[in-house]
Amino acid sequence: MTNKTSFSHDVERSLRPFSRRSFLVSGLTVGAGLMTFGLTGCSSEVRVAPAGIEYLGSSEITVLEKLIEALLPTEGTPMVAASSIPIINNVDTMIGEMNPKTQADLKVALKLFNYGSAVFSRHFTQFSKLDAQDARSYIDDWQNGLSMQRAIATVLKKFIYLAYWRDERTWLPLEYEGPVSDRWNLPSLGNAPIPV
Repeated sequence: MTNKTSFSHDVERSLRPFSRRSFLVSGLTVGAGLMTFGLTGCSSEVRVAPAGIEYLGSSEITVLEKLIEALLPTEGTPMVAASSIPIINNVDTMIGEMNPKTQADLKVALKLFNYGSAVFSRHFTQFSKLDAQDARSYIDDWQNGLSMQRAIATVLKKFIYLAYWRDERTWLPLEYEGPVSDRWNLPSLGNAPIPV
């Protein structure tokens, strides 16, 4: 599994090419689009944050809940139900391990992703209000979109998948017993150089 530090660096590296200015320009574009379509009054549903949440706001949690619904359709499968895994809490913990600048960039990225659905797609509403099928289609559109869209979609998908699969209960249906280094009690060699 990816350790916490390398994931933080991965997120930072993914969002680094987009300066605060490009995020601001994108935010202004989304805002102008929302005003054009008269959608400024449509805010995300206010929800009660799960216990223990320190870094995520209610609108960010709403976006993450829709991402979970779209990316982890566990119903009718042998997979552990996404609702039984504290994915939001795990994401909050991962965000808490990042530096404040990356946290701020990530929050802007979540807003752009959510409101971009009303401006840059045919849905004319926030991502968090789409049904699961439209949400999956929207994620795919961003995954194949402009570089900023691809980076944001990739980062958000990584958060959801890591937050789910890091819970050992999700390994049983795959008959995965965990890292052999743990089972065989192998000592860590750190970052050993690759043999030439």
